[in-house]
Amino acid sequence: MIFFLVLVTTIIFFSIFYLLDFSKNKKNFIFFFTFIFLASFTIYNFTGNKNSFSYNIKLEKQIEELIRDPNNFANIQPKKIIFFLENKLSTNPKDFEGWMLLARTCFISGHFQKADLYYNKALKYFPNNETILYELAMLRKNTNQFLSALTLLDKIYEINPRNLDSIELNFEILKIIKNRKLIEAKIKRLKKEKFLKEIEVNSILKKLNL
Repeated sequence: MIFFLVLVTTIIFFSIFYLLDFSKNKKNFIFFFTFIFLASFTIYNFTGNKNSFSYNIKLEKQIEELIRDPNNFANIQPKKIIFFLENKLSTNPKDFEGWMLLARTCFISGHFQKADLYYNKALKYFPNNETILYELAMLRKNTNQFLSALTLLDKIYEINPRNLDSIELNFEILKIIKNRKLIEAKIKRLKKEKFLKEIEVNSILKKLNL
């Protein structure tokens, strides 16, 4: 907002300078510049939103207080959290927790396209992070993008073949799309590669009734 005011003032300054020719009309220049500046300031003071100058600061303090007391975190509107984190991450894009909170807030509040966007942005800075890949796969599954979700889960398996949650979600999606052939192939692969104990594999299959 301060930058905006400086920019507007500069534009007014040079506009009047150009129109009145400062070198020949100094008194007229000073008079018109002062008049326009004071008039603009007075109009904004009565009709503008003065809180906008300190909105970011107030919002940051509000969120910091809520973080100290997580029980009250639900009291803040998701849009405020999203706005706050978007600004924060624009200056500090390597804040992992910030990206996760932003994407999860969008996910939970039903802004699925934004959630997808921010999970993908987070992956640019943390490309092999299992948590980001898993939650993005969960989002894709919940929005019926099953093949895309499976691709992400396969990538997790390549990174960490012992990630039980991603393996379970993989089978869950295959069950939803009724791809019995691929289910059997992946069960065979798990038993052959032996990254998981037999009891772990059986536990997942029993849980999903496979």
